[in-house]
Amino acid sequence: MRARFEKIPLESGASFSCREFRVRRFEAPWHFHPELELTWIVNGRGLRFVGDSIAPFETGDLVLLGPNVPHFWSSDAAPDAAALAHSVVVQWEAHFLGAEFFQAPEMRAVAQGWTRAGRGLQVMGRTRERVAAQLEELLGAQGLARLLALLRIWDDLARSDELRPLSSPGFSPSLSDFDAERINTVCRLVRERLGAPLAQPEAAAAVCLTPAAFSRFFKSKTGKTFAAFVNEVRIGQACRLLVEGRRAVGEIADECGFSNLSNFNRRFRDITGASPREYRRRFGPVD
Repeated sequence: MRARFEKIPLESGASFSCREFRVRRFEAPWHFHPELELTWIVNGRGLRFVGDSIAPFETGDLVLLGPNVPHFWSSDAAPDAAALAHSVVVQWEAHFLGAEFFQAPEMRAVAQGWTRAGRGLQVMGRTRERVAAQLEELLGAQGLARLLALLRIWDDLARSDELRPLSSPGFSPSLSDFDAERINTVCRLVRERLGAPLAQPEAAAAVCLTPAAFSRFFKSKTGKTFAAFVNEVRIGQACRLLVEGRRAVGEIADECGFSNLSNFNRRFRDITGASPREYRRRFGPVD
């Protein structure tokens, strides 16, 4: 099975795609496409996978992706129809206005930003607020106004210093032989077993590989060992639980698959650079 290639649909008379999704949960598989992508999470939460980056996402998350960056958003299921996961996704081919247009001096900063987006870029701060408002305008625009709204977004992103790279500099998967089905199976298994033990041989068996073959396969396709991947998914979930309320750290550790609190604290600091309590003080609710 090769990498899951996604064909981006275009409406009649449109040169780029702008789609709005309201679903119980985001379930697009691990995939890639040649178009750039800007994804705004209007409502929802879960874990975001971009290249070799794994991080929790919340309402308001805004990410720019360059061409062929593998990604997916794994959201928690909405409790009811009134709390559906909601996103706006804009996708465009790099030279859909013509190669000469993008070679103009005025487009130099935009082109440089798109090169940086090869690692995935999280849009932060006031830039995120402005671009989110512009995306709302784009959704309701038609014709030339629709294109101009996209150009304003490009300009805002190109001028911003509030863009944070997601994937590591060295991450460069071989997409020609990317086994999307196996990766997706492993991701689902890890999410389903978040609070329970999960050994590598069990994951290997789920995708019909020997443990040794699975180890080589997983590292080559994700840039991580399986153990590191599981730890990052579990710590990502713990980050979300820490900032949502005042549950005890030990209770959160146990729910996220760490029976040993010392091990949880050590892994948490390795991945986030802070202890769980420091993380909660920094990002949690204000008393």
